[in-house]
Amino acid sequence: MAEQPILGVSLCPERFSIVARERGTVKALATRELVQPFDHDTLRKSEDPLSSHVEILSDLYRKVGGKNKKIALVINSDLVMLKKTPLALGLDEKIARQIIEWEADQMTVSPINQYILDSHKLSFQTSNGNPVYLLVLVRKKIIQYIRRLVSRAGLQLFKVDVDVFANIRTLKDNFDISSDRNILLADIKPKYVELILVSKDEYYLSQRYAYSDAGIQAFSPDAKSIAQLIIKETKRLLFGHRLGQDIDDLDKIYVMGGELAHHVMKELAEEVSLAVDILNPFKRIIISPEVTQSKDYLRHPEEFISCLGVKG
Repeated sequence: MAEQPILGVSLCPERFSIVARERGTVKALATRELVQPFDHDTLRKSEDPLSSHVEILSDLYRKVGGKNKKIALVINSDLVMLKKTPLALGLDEKIARQIIEWEADQMTVSPINQYILDSHKLSFQTSNGNPVYLLVLVRKKIIQYIRRLVSRAGLQLFKVDVDVFANIRTLKDNFDISSDRNILLADIKPKYVELILVSKDEYYLSQRYAYSDAGIQAFSPDAKSIAQLIIKETKRLLFGHRLGQDIDDLDKIYVMGGELAHHVMKELAEEVSLAVDILNPFKRIIISPEVTQSKDYLRHPEEFISCLGVKG
């Protein structure tokens, strides 16, 4: 039986994007800006998918000439809650699950039965040798909206992932990451920067910093100011989590985003002694000749980072 193409779809607040891969090669991709945002406010106000969301997702599927209707989908981390929690070594599996559920309940304002909980044992431990688990919580209402959206677009939902995890996978697919060093991935957005720390080859933490809180003008932010914000807050994260004393304790900094990210990268390179690079999601990915000539590939390569990182 021929291998089914993989369709990776990202639902960002401002746009939807799709990548079609077959036998390890990117065969097609497309992206479109949204008329109405895909965010908390929209999802709170409407249980049924907005017609504009359905139309755009359907149009993107047609643009890539979709053969397989199953999609692996990525949502923005703003729609989920993340928490790391240590557990005592050697706990019975049932007791460990009860503790994880209790920890999850402390994260929410609404009743816990309104959420879907997933947990994952991380590869690192506490100083006492206890295992650390990552908890991921998402409202059931959000998943229900997504299921209806995918169904009305004539597609089938295979998997839901979170962009911070997918972005790390894309980073690892394209760059050689040292498993014993910490790296920083800075995601440059129009109104905020999200700092993602990667330790021992996997997600360690992520934190968002609004430009407005740092006195930086949103939508037309200054690259130098963003670079200084990244350096200041990264130092705090490293020190606060006992990962280092200064930003130079990192192995490398990767920057992702649009044109602004390239300017931020240059400013960072002038301020720090460690290597700084742009996260090119296609650095080691095989691409068909047709894709290399497409407008979306040439204009918006950064929009496909999470699409490439979600695994079908």
